[in-house]
Parts: sequence; structure tokens; C-alpha cells
Amino acid sequence: MQLFETLDITVKFANPVLTIGNYDGVHIGHRTIIEITKGKAREINGTPMLMTFYPHPLHLLRPDKELPCITPPAEKKRLIEEAGIEALVIVPFTQEFSQITPEEYVREILIGKLGIKGLVVGYDFKFGKGGRGDMEGMKKYSHACGFFLEVVSPVTIGGEKVGSN
Repeated sequence: MQLFETLDITVKFANPVLTIGNYDGVHIGHRTIIEITKGKAREINGTPMLMTFYPHPLHLLRPDKELPCITPPAEKKRLIEEAGIEALVIVPFTQEFSQITPEEYVREILIGKLGIKGLVVGYDFKFGKGGRGDMEGMKKYSHACGFFLEVVSPVTIGGEKVGSN
């Protein structure tokens, strides 16, 4: 697995299919999204990629909220690699990064830096400054920018939604 701990990526990947999230715990819900990402990448002879953040965005955005680390960074990297992701991008979540608008997020990062052909995210994915980017907005961006969007429904076990929150 190739590891990038910055967005200054000069490598060009074959038909990147990206999933984005905190992936703390790399639980069964996360693994489901990773499997779908890998499957979509195989369909287009592409590269399955995962983007996550360090530190967790809530450490910066909600410093008053106690947020335990479920999976230490080294363990998280190992689990993601074992799950079959070929490129892991760990974005430093800074005050500056938190101010990126949804449009900048898509056009400058997803298209400009990564050149994605597809995006696979969970149903509750939010992006951009203040979490203002939502699924309706992402659908519009995907059509305008020419990448496919796959939204994964909640994974449940015994009627209970699987999650890290």
C-alpha cells in the first residue's frame, strides 16, 4: 500500500476510486465500504484509495467534546492495508483545511490532486467547511465533474446500525 500523509501528491493513479471517512475502528461498516470501493475499482481497472484525517476533525472542531481514539494510527494503517486498499491518504486536519468549501474540496482535492473516477461514501458523509457539503451537493458535483458516486446505506447487525460514534 502506498501511504501519503499530505495532499501534495504527485503520483497519478489509474482510475482512482476513493472512499473518504475517519475510519476509526475500521469496523464492519467501514469494511463494507472498503469492499465496495475495491469492487468498483476492479470494474474500471482502477486503484482503490482511502482518504482519512489526522487528527480526527472533531479534535479541532469540537475541542470540548471528549473523543476517545478507537484505533491508534499505526493499527488503523495496518487494518486498512490488510483490507486491500492500494493507496492511503492521511490528510492533516488543520484549521486551514477545515475552511475549504465543498466546491474547493471537490474541484481542488478530489479532481485536481487525486483525479478520482469514482467516490464511495457512507450515507451520512459530509464534507467541506462546516460540513456544508451533503449528498445532494455531491451528486451534482459528480455529474458536473464526471465521476461516479456510490452512497452506501447503513450496515446493521440485529437491527442496530454499526458505527464508531
